[in-house]
Amino acid sequence: MGLAAVWLANTYFGSLEQQAGNQTGTPQGMVKILTAKQDLAFGDTITADAVQLVDWPAASVPKGAIPETEAQAFVAQNNAAVRSVVAGEPILQARASTRSLLSASIPADQRAVSIPVDPVTGVSGFVMPGDVVDVVLTRAIPGSDATSDEQMATVVLQNVAVLAIDARASERAEDKPKDAANPSKVPELKTATLMVDALGAQKLALATQVGKLTLVLRNASDRTPATLATMLPRDLGGGGVRSAQGGSRPAAVRRAASQRGTAPTIAAPPPYRPTMAVIRGTEETVESVMTNGY
Repeated sequence: MGLAAVWLANTYFGSLEQQAGNQTGTPQGMVKILTAKQDLAFGDTITADAVQLVDWPAASVPKGAIPETEAQAFVAQNNAAVRSVVAGEPILQARASTRSLLSASIPADQRAVSIPVDPVTGVSGFVMPGDVVDVVLTRAIPGSDATSDEQMATVVLQNVAVLAIDARASERAEDKPKDAANPSKVPELKTATLMVDALGAQKLALATQVGKLTLVLRNASDRTPATLATMLPRDLGGGGVRSAQGGSRPAAVRRAASQRGTAPTIAAPPPYRPTMAVIRGTEETVESVMTNGY
């Protein structure tokens, strides 16, 4: 009799909960949150016509989602999207702001910095806001005469988010800046705005002054850091850095020898490695550098 009483009580209260759920229109284990009814680009106003309430599993509600109780007040604030949102995607507090400015989409510990690009270094215009890139710096080998065969390429930053291309912060084609004289013509790429930390901003600011930066487009879902290595002309095959032997000694060694009128004592390194002159007292030697990449 006791077990029968417990079963009857559970059945009764369970039916009451089911009736309550049916009255509110929300299934058990679900909550209503605000989602995009249509695609929203950067700067688009989040209006009542652009959003809708949908049932969402209560256990997997994204952080910052707008619940039903706050939806009306949120829409009334005339928020604008500071990140692209696709139809059906939850509206998050972090992706909306009353200020439709790029600064509103930058996290507190990040910075936005622009670098010069062109159709080649900008992957022919295929880099879009929201993409992820690596940044490669090409410059003269330090300590060399910076001739055409004395260049080096180094990956400065990896997994960098692209905030904007020129003045466009959306991937939509119609948002591309137009040429005032020829509206049908899209101007060539000039700048890319990247989101980095404070140290990364310093690196990019310095790198733009010492060499040429190239964007390398990567899969947005692949954030695995690559093994970094400095590339030299000799790594391309068919020659490279000049040898330090005979007439091909580095310019610094030749100048030092001609000034004193004596031939320097040279500890000859392998011919394929860059070298530098080292003077200890009155003795001068030529030693290999960049044996570990840089």
